[in-house]
This record gives sequence, structure tokens and C-alpha cells, in this order.
Amino acid sequence: MTPATDYPDRYDLACAMVKHGARLKLVHMETGIKLPTLRDIYIRLHKKPPPKGQPRQSLRRAFRNVRAYKEGVFFADCLRIAMDGCEPGNRALAILDAYVLYRHTLSGGVVNITTAWLVADRLQSGAIATAQCPHCKATILLNVRNVKIERCAVCKTAPDKNSKPMQRSDGNEYKTLS
Repeated sequence: MTPATDYPDRYDLACAMVKHGARLKLVHMETGIKLPTLRDIYIRLHKKPPPKGQPRQSLRRAFRNVRAYKEGVFFADCLRIAMDGCEPGNRALAILDAYVLYRHTLSGGVVNITTAWLVADRLQSGAIATAQCPHCKATILLNVRNVKIERCAVCKTAPDKNSKPMQRSDGNEYKTLS
């Protein structure tokens, strides 16, 4: 990750991320602001010390149940919408906008800002991808869960040999592991 240039001031970006509860290590990697300064910002905004430990690095653990997976898919759709209306250099702003849209729509959602940022990074790097279910046309996140065959979380179907293969968002065919 590189320091964001989409906010006029990197401190504004840091405050926006901390306001939504991002882990300080993530904010530090994105803005370059030192951790003691970020700790002070967190304490001023939340009136309590920040959580300890490293940010989550595994989406498999974050999306271990169906509800969390479905909400992760919804966040990926929110991110796609935010990225469509955003200039190429405004990645951090698009992620924050997508997260605000996600939280506004699902106020009791289980995806936190750190997990959302991880989804955005993995989508951008190509480690995970989105596809469309050939049966119900719902969005599917590929390579997120530890399964051999990706199933649609909506209609619960897996692609069979006679059906059209799942299409990734970039138009390429997705090959399942056998």
C-alpha cells in the first residue's frame, strides 16, 4: 500500500479511517503517520485505547460463516459502485465511500473497515475475484473460502458440467479446483 493522495491532507484520511474503527497499523500503512500520533487520534475520537494486535490478513477466517460471506459480497458490490464513480487516484476515498454505503445499508453488518480494506486490496491485486452465478446471476466472491467448488450463497448451486461456467467480472472464465 502506498500513502493515499486522494485526501487534501493525510491527517484527514487518517481521522476518517480511525473514526470508522480501522486498525492503527492499517492507517499507518495507508497514510504514513506514526503509530503514537494515530493512537492519540484514536483515543480522542473513541475515548478508549485502540485494539491491540495485528490487522486480520485472512479472508477465510473473516468469512467463515454464510452471513459474513454474503455481507462481504455486498461490500464488494458497494466497492464496485464507488470505484465506478471515482477517479483512478482516489482509491482510499472509494474504499471509505463503499464502506459508508455498506454501513448505511446494513447498520448491523459484520464486516468491519479493516476487513473491508483487505477485501479491496485482494480484489485490486487479483488474489480474489468476483463472478456471476450462472443460475441466479448473483455476485460471488471467488477464492475467499477454503472450498474446492465455489457455490452461490443465494441459490446454493454449484456449476455442473452441463451449465455455463462462472464468468469473472473481467469476462474471463473461472475454473474451479478439481
